[in-house]
Amino acid sequence: MKASRQHSAPRRVLYLEDNASDADLGLRALARNAPETAVEVVSSVAAACARLQVGAADFDIVLADLNLPDGSGLDLLAHVRGQGLPLAFVVLTGSGDEASALTALKAGADDYLSKHGNYGEQLTRVLAAALDRFRTRSARQGRLMRVLYAEHNRFDIDLTQRHFAEHAPLFRFDVVDSGEEALAHLPEHADEALGYDLLLLDYQLPALNALDVAKTVRDQRSLDLPIV
Repeated sequence: MKASRQHSAPRRVLYLEDNASDADLGLRALARNAPETAVEVVSSVAAACARLQVGAADFDIVLADLNLPDGSGLDLLAHVRGQGLPLAFVVLTGSGDEASALTALKAGADDYLSKHGNYGEQLTRVLAAALDRFRTRSARQGRLMRVLYAEHNRFDIDLTQRHFAEHAPLFRFDVVDSGEEALAHLPEHADEALGYDLLLLDYQLPALNALDVAKTVRDQRSLDLPIV
């Protein structure tokens, strides 16, 4: 994946690689292009998990090869995401192994890098972009999500709000009772501030139904707003 802007290199990397020559290539590339980055190499999934158990806070990011003697880098990725460790994650795939890269991204990796050509020269950029992407996503998940909710049934409104208050308290609702009122709360043009992160619509709204509202938001106003 290409970074769209300049990123700062990570300061601390846990590098899971059992091939000594590949590990040396990565270390030399990082020493040359990001001398401030400290790298610790481990050669097995078990060793990586043990090191993170001792001190996950010692690292900003994990760089993991997929093929290892005791499993796969995906096993370590599952461990990191399953434990909720605040670490960015990049996987190293074989040349042409797009299927594994896609699997890793779906499992929560922040980026991948294919081991072909002089891939070491891309390493610093990819790690920096992945760390930036991880931090941006974490910041977004930690803030309040503003929802414009169009629903005319008071029982459904109460049920929805109680459910979110218990299970997803970061969501905050502004409730309106019609599609027309929902549109009145939204900007007329795409260059205006949205004010909301999500538009939640009951399908059977009076007069202007959910599809009509969605069509206005998308086609007439071109607003980049998720609609459920």
